[in-house]
Order: sequence, then C-alpha cells, then structure tokens
Amino acid sequence: MASWTQTSDTSITAAIAAVGAGGTLVNGWIDLAGSVWSAANIASDSNAADFYLTSTKQSTPWTAGQLFRPASEDSINQRVTMQVCLNSGQTYYAMLRSNRSSSSANGYLVSVDYMSDKKYAIHGFAIASGKLTQFVGQDLATQPAQGDVVTLDIQLTQVTTTTSEIVVTVSNASGTVLGTYDSGAANATVNTAALQNVAGSAGVCAYSGSGGALAGLKEITVYSGDAAPSTATKYTVAPASSTVQTGSSTEVTFALDAAAAQDVTITPGDGGAGGSWSSATLKIAAGSLSGTLEYTAGSKAGAVTLTGTNDSSLTNGTASLTVQASATAPGAPGVTLTAGSGQITVKVVAPSSDGGSAITGYPIYVGTTSGGESSTPVTTLTAAGSYTITGLTNGTPVYVKVGATNGVGTTVAAEQTATPVSSATAPGAPGVTLTAGNGQIVVQVVAPSSDGGSPITGYPIVVNDATSPVTTLTVAGSYTITGLTNGTAYKVKVGAANSVGATYSADQTATPLAPGSAVPVDNPAFLFSPGNWYGDSGRGGSLWRRTWNVGAYFVFTWNASANPTAVIDFGLAGTSGNVNVSVNGSVKEFSAASSVTLWNIIPSAENTVFVVFRDTPQSGRWNEGANNIVVSGVTLDAASTAGVSVAGEKGWVKIIGDSITEGINSGGANKPDFTQSYTYFLLQTLRAQGYEVCVSVCGYSGYLDTGDSTADVPAYYYVSGSSNGSGGTYDDTKSRWNKIDENVSALDSNGHLTAYGDTGSEPVATLVNYLTNEALGKLSTSDCQAAMMQCMKAHRTAAPNAWLFLMIPVGFHYAPKYPAAYLTAFNAAISAYQAAYPLDKRVAVVDIGDALSTTIEVNTGSLINTDQVHPLSAGHALIAPAVSGQMLLSMEGSTAVARSPNYGPASSG
Repeated sequence: MASWTQTSDTSITAAIAAVGAGGTLVNGWIDLAGSVWSAANIASDSNAADFYLTSTKQSTPWTAGQLFRPASEDSINQRVTMQVCLNSGQTYYAMLRSNRSSSSANGYLVSVDYMSDKKYAIHGFAIASGKLTQFVGQDLATQPAQGDVVTLDIQLTQVTTTTSEIVVTVSNASGTVLGTYDSGAANATVNTAALQNVAGSAGVCAYSGSGGALAGLKEITVYSGDAAPSTATKYTVAPASSTVQTGSSTEVTFALDAAAAQDVTITPGDGGAGGSWSSATLKIAAGSLSGTLEYTAGSKAGAVTLTGTNDSSLTNGTASLTVQASATAPGAPGVTLTAGSGQITVKVVAPSSDGGSAITGYPIYVGTTSGGESSTPVTTLTAAGSYTITGLTNGTPVYVKVGATNGVGTTVAAEQTATPVSSATAPGAPGVTLTAGNGQIVVQVVAPSSDGGSPITGYPIVVNDATSPVTTLTVAGSYTITGLTNGTAYKVKVGAANSVGATYSADQTATPLAPGSAVPVDNPAFLFSPGNWYGDSGRGGSLWRRTWNVGAYFVFTWNASANPTAVIDFGLAGTSGNVNVSVNGSVKEFSAASSVTLWNIIPSAENTVFVVFRDTPQSGRWNEGANNIVVSGVTLDAASTAGVSVAGEKGWVKIIGDSITEGINSGGANKPDFTQSYTYFLLQTLRAQGYEVCVSVCGYSGYLDTGDSTADVPAYYYVSGSSNGSGGTYDDTKSRWNKIDENVSALDSNGHLTAYGDTGSEPVATLVNYLTNEALGKLSTSDCQAAMMQCMKAHRTAAPNAWLFLMIPVGFHYAPKYPAAYLTAFNAAISAYQAAYPLDKRVAVVDIGDALSTTIEVNTGSLINTDQVHPLSAGHALIAPAVSGQMLLSMEGSTAVARSPNYGPASSG
C-alpha cells in the first residue's frame, strides 16, 4: 500500500470563466482543448450560491475535453478524491496515469455513473491506444439520490512491475460508505501492459447524454508518491465510559494518535458480552485519524469493556460501558377470533417482547357491546394458545380483548369482534349479464356455485337500488325489464336467497337504446380483448372501456343500412394513443384522442371493425395515465342496428413481455409499431385458431424492472433478497402481475385470472417473455431466478389448468450481447419449478433457437436495430412462426410437449 502526499487541493467557491487551449483554469488545472471547462451553477443544485467545476463537452469523444494537473506532477502511484454532485444525465470521470493524448490515449477512467439499470454504480475503464475496456460496473450497495454530493476516493498502486491495484470508495456527505471496489492485483484489464510502471497525469473528463451543466465537481484533491512513515503507535476508544440500556445502541470512536501512513483495520470486541457492532471491522484509511462504529448492547446487564485488535501492531485502547436492564410491561399479544355456531374460538399468540419480565398469564375479557367487556376475565391462559367461548347466541356480535401480564403490568391488545353463525350460510352471488335493447334490458341470471348449504328459494332482481325487486325468479334464467327510457343508464343487481339470507351480485349498468343512438360499450356488439380493459364500473359498466396496454383490441359488429354511417367514439379528455382501425379488411392508422368516422362499410350487410392499440409514448401509462385509450361507444345511423361479436370458442391466451414484445422500434429507430411485432403476428394466428388474446406488455419492464422510461409502471413480479435463486421477499406493492391498473385487479373473487371480472374465465395459456432488461441492467441473477420461479407458481395458482409458456429472450443465445448467467438463471428457474411440481405437465419453454437468435442479432439494419436489442419488422416476422408453432403444438395436442433435459425449445415434431 502506498503512502500518499497531497500535491493539490482545489475547492470551487466562485464562478470561473473558461480559458483557451492549454490555459490554466484554476489552481494549476490545465484545459487541453480550451473553452471546455468553467465553474458555474448547475441544474441539479437550486442554491445559487453554490458553484461547481463543470464541462460543456457532451458525449463522445471524451478525449476532446480533458482537464489535467501539470505534467510536472506525473506519478505512478496516484490517488484522487472528488466531491461530485450527481446527475443521471452527466458523469465525471477521474483520469489516472494518463498520457495526455487525445488520439491514442492511455490511462484509467473511474467514476460514479448512472447505469442502464437506473442505479448509480462504480464504473471504471482501462484505456490503451484510445480503446476503452471496462474493468468494473458495480452498483452501489446504498443508492444515493440525484443531486446528492458524494465523495469518490480512487487509489491506484503499482503492486509489482507488471501488476497494479485500484481501490475505490464512495461515501455520502455524512461519511457513510455507499459502496466499495477493490480490483486486487490480478485483474487482467487493470494490468494492461501499456499502463504498467509508467508515470502519468491525473485529470478529469466528462460524459453526458444531454446538454447543459447537469452535474459538477465541488472539490478535487490529488496525491502521489510515498508519504512519510506514520508516527501512530496506538489508538483510543471513546467515550471512555458511558451507560446504555440492554438492546440500545451507542456510537464508539476509535482514534489514532497520529495519521495513518497506510490503512489500519481494527476488529472491535466486547469481551464476549453478547453485543453487536454495526460492522465486523473498521478501516481507518491512510492519512486519516479516526473512524466510528455503532455498538448495540446485548440482553445481559453488567459492565462491558469495549476494545479491539488491529493489523498494524498498534497498542489497543479500551473503554468502559455499563449496560442496564429495566423491565416494562410486555407487548400486546396477537389475537385471532374464529366464529362457529354458538361459539367463538380465541387464538392467542405471545408478544414479541415480554418487557424483560416473564409473562404470567393472558386474561380474556368478553362483552356484547364495543368497549363493554367485563372487567373480570372469562379465563386467564397460563400460556399462549386457544380458548373457546361457548353458549353464545348466533347472530349476536361478541367483543373480545386479550391482555399479556408480567411482573410490571398488563398490556391489552386492540378489541376484536366476531359473530357466531349457524352452519348454513347465505348462498354465493349469482352471475349476471345485462343486454340493453330498445326501451328494455334483458337480465340473464346464472346460479352461484354454492347454495350455502340451504336450497336457493329465489333470485330477486332490483333496479336502481329500489326497496322492492321488479320480480323474483324461482330458478336461474332470463327476465326482460320493459318500459325503460332510452339513453338512461339503469343499475341492476340480482340476489340469490335461501333460508339464511340473500347474497347480491355487484351492481351492473346498462343503457336502453333507441335506433340510431350510440351503441354503449356493454352491448354484445362489442368484444373487448380479455384481461386488459376496465370500465366506469370496475371491469364493466356502460359508459366506457379504458386500457394502457399496447396490443389491446376490440371488435364491433353491426348490420348496416342501405346508406350507412358509423363513428367510433374515442377519448376522455386528456387521453390519447395511436390505433390501427380495420373495416372489413381496409386498415388505417388514427389517433384515439377523438372520434373516428368509419369507411369501407358494406351497405345492407353485416360489417365488422377491428381496432388494435398500435403505440403510445413510454410514459404516463399506469394509474389512469394520459397515454391510455378510452372508447365510449359507436354511433350508427338510425337505420343500422347493433349486431353480436362472438368470442373465440377455445378461450383466451395472455401474453406478457417487454419492449421487444411491444414492438418498440420495429419500424426502425424511434418508430414503435405493435402491428409489426411478432406479438401481433402471434395474436392474429391465435385468433384465427379460435382463441382471444390479452397482450400485457411494457417497454423497460421485466420481472424486477419497472416499466416505461419514467418507471411509472410497476415491475411484473418483484422479488428481492433471495439467495442462490431461492427464497427472497415478494413485494406486491411493486408488482403488477395481478393488476390491470393501479386500482383494478386482474383476479376474480377466487383469486384467479379473469377475462372480464367474472369467475370461471381463466386463460387457457400464458406466455411470459422477460429477463432481457434484467440481463442488460445486470440485475441479480439470484433474484431473477427466484422471481421467475415464484411467478410461475403464482400463474399456476391463478390459472390452474392453463399452459405456462416461458420464452427464452430472443437474444439470449448471442453471448457477445447477453451474459450467459441469465440463460442459466432461466433454466434453473424451470428446473426448480419442475422439481417442486413434477406432476405439472402443462409447462413448456418456447425458444427460437441458437441459429435464428444469432442470425437476427448479427444482421443489424436489416433484421435488428443497431442496439442489437430490438428486432426490426423483418426480424419479428422470423420470430413469430417459431413461437406460434411451438405454442400451438402444445395447446392443440393432448399431452405435454417433449423437451430436452436442459429445457430447450418445445419439440417441433
């Protein structure tokens, strides 16, 4: 480890004007190109009194905007510390061992950079003859926010004549370490031969994706050479004496008696007193005098000696700590009530803390009014467990409180209530479908799956929350409500009654229509793609349907008059997207911000229009965003009448994916078009085979990645904290697999995926194409594997009889672009699922294969965009038949498709 001598320290406290080529900007710093560097306010700091060193050089080549220390300060061993104000649009790199060349540069670049996974990371390159080779791209363990000022400390040491080591530490303004990196002495990129054992210059350069002063440097300190030997001989521990309670924490400082010439590592201890430290070791960096750790006392009271050992032969210091224990009343117990016939069972769970004194009992208090519990418990349990209160009256609420008592006192849990019930219950809610007509509504009633243990005696039909039903059917069937006003919406609910009571369906709305008026979206003339629309009343309603899902579609069928006209009524104020409208096979593109007048209508015949959501900006989609489409009906001429659009008889398929699945850039750079994607070809193939299709896609998204460029769409199935692909914590608040939009569930009352909100309408298949963005962003392969496997389990629970298709991302066979570890994680997730569920035969991998994957990836400009991520329309056209063929072979067959042991593609026969 080198000893460091400071050669310069530059703080920016005022504005500094730019200088010409080779001019000195400030404190010896030389602007090689000239007119590149200055000191000014920056966009990310709203305080006009703060100034930062900034570069106006944007994007490549970074070599044209270098700022260097004088060549007279060149050295082999170098250390640079920079205080950087962060911004995702601009990055500042420290330059070490630079040969000051703008055409054939040698040296190292190190920065805190905002990476493609939308996280800040330690980012470093070795440069030889102008070629950059990355040696680190490591996310910070603790993420700072945009606009934070962090300190980047880089130490470059020549270990041998042919090897070097780079150590990087990033800390925030309070000194907390956000991330570290140590290349070691065996990193082949760091040890590039042209960079070894040569003196070079220290400097800085900038890289930016957009114009303007976005980020900046507040202070830069440069060191070189060997510092004078340290005179440190010992360290002290402070405070010398203090007192804490058991389980409480205190700050402990370890201070050297002189600055360290090299890093000193101290291993703290407490003599086996059972406490814990915030870190197992404390490193005091070369040139520093002290460091701080947090110590948390154990559960045992008494005197504790705080000390440690070190790796620098220093005399160890000590401090005295007195740990005191004080008992309190225990925490409140956990309480669960389960009602039965004439009884309630109380389950008591011990609190997490006994307050430092053993719990002696759990008194149970009972009453018949809220807050009216008796002061005398019905019983006191000596240990946590269950107790059944008997002799109760069915239908009368019972209120219960439970306490936990120790030597200090009693803590009572919040009141709970339950009502004893007989064994029979009211039946389930019936299924209801409304069909509006001229002055009437036809109500179709389907019996519930359960009668509650008592025969159903009738189905009352209630309109607009009236106190009495318009009729009560004795059996499930249909009933026509007549004498209604055209254009007026009516709420209808239907109950199922037995001897216990009645259960009503949710309100449904329908609007009777006079001939020639607008056909509402709940009319049978409309067929909306399943699983991705919602309306003015939950998943239904008569006023409108809304979706943010590119690829969503609807069909409208009508019987045209001799002189027909038809207008699709699009839009709520402030919503928009682009749609392709096909009228009897004639296709045009429109904005869905306003109404669309239809063309190519065949007079005196049945006509069909097919509308598909083509594209919309990758922002403002989720939670009723502006980039949604809304359809409120179709207005026909007076002589035309609504028809019936019939869904495919084979059920529906849900397709889930990212920007590739959405067709982003399928028409070329910045030319999104869903109708040129493999997904659209697959949708049309499946519909031709008798299936309807739900497309749930979003650019930037993945199992773990949020969607849209603004990250407003949640990740699909977010899991974190896994280990080796297992375990981890699923976060439903960060996931959307079970949602259509922020407040709209994709599940029915049984927890199953549903086409339109009703039960018993699960998909027959799901296809998931994720992990591309995780691989590009280098997210945790363990969390990727865990999320994929757990998502498969969730889909199986939500669609018990569906095929689960998992698609290997298009480019995963192309090693130069995608790390092999993510294909390994994909296969491991499949293996883990099959090991856990060996009898599940409706699982298959969809894979376009190594040859086609590589062919697409290498043919930039003809089959794929230059980013080698997004296929062009010709590439999508090659992908589509491979995917549809494998899916249909499985779905149309009677047994699971055979697959190779490494879970390659489904057999094509």
